[in-house]
Amino acid sequence: MHLPQQAVASTRLCANCWHAIGIETQCHSPTILAELVCSYEGKWPSYGMSALTRNCFISLHGGDAPLTSIRALPVRAYPQTMKRALALSLVAGQFLLLGALVFLPHGSLWSTGIGVIVAAIALGLVGAALAVLGVVGLGPALTASPIPRERAPLITSGVYGLMRSPIYAGLMTGGVALVLVGASAWHVVVWIALVALLSVKTRWEERMLVAEHPEYRSYGARAGRFLPGVGRLAERG
Repeated sequence: MHLPQQAVASTRLCANCWHAIGIETQCHSPTILAELVCSYEGKWPSYGMSALTRNCFISLHGGDAPLTSIRALPVRAYPQTMKRALALSLVAGQFLLLGALVFLPHGSLWSTGIGVIVAAIALGLVGAALAVLGVVGLGPALTASPIPRERAPLITSGVYGLMRSPIYAGLMTGGVALVLVGASAWHVVVWIALVALLSVKTRWEERMLVAEHPEYRSYGARAGRFLPGVGRLAERG
C-alpha cells in the first residue's frame, strides 16, 4: 500500500493504523483487518482552498471473509463556490480598473505633447501584441479566471518561453499608455491598483499551477513573471 507524505499515524480504528487522505487505509491487529476506503467526486484540490465530496466506508475482515460493514461516512466539503466567487471578483475588478483607465477624465499632471502621444501609441502596440500572443499561445488552456482549466496542457513555448504571464504584462503595458494619455493622478492610482490586482491574481494562479503541473516550478525558474528574467521562481528539489 502506498502512503503519501501527509499520512499520519492514528489509533482511531485499531492498533498500528495508518490514516491517509484519499487512499485505501488498512489497520492490522491480531484478529481483524479494518479497511477504510474513500472515493472522491472529481479532483482533490490544492492548498486547502476547497474540498470535494468524499464518501467513505469501513469494512472489517476476519481472514478473507468480511464480517461487517459500517455505514458510509460523509465528509463535509469546503465549498467550491467560495473559490469561484473569489476568482470572479478578481476578474471583475480587473475589467473595472481597465475601464476606469479608459473613461477617467483627462488631467493636466503633465503635458501630452507629440512625444507623449508617440510613446503611448508604442506602448499600446507592445501591450496589445503581448496580450494577443498570450491568448493565441494558450489555446485550449485560455480562461479569464485564475483557476486553471482542468486537464489543460502547460504552455511553455512561444512568448511563454520568455514570461509566464504575457497577457497580464500586456494589460499593464497598455495601462501605462492610457496613463500617459490621461495625464491625471487618478490614472496613476488606478494603474497601480491594476498592477497590484494582477500580481495577486497571478500568484494565486501560479500556486494552483504548481499543484496541477509538477514541472511548473522548474519552468518558472527559467521564465520571468511579467518580464523576461524578472520574477523567476525558486526551483526546489
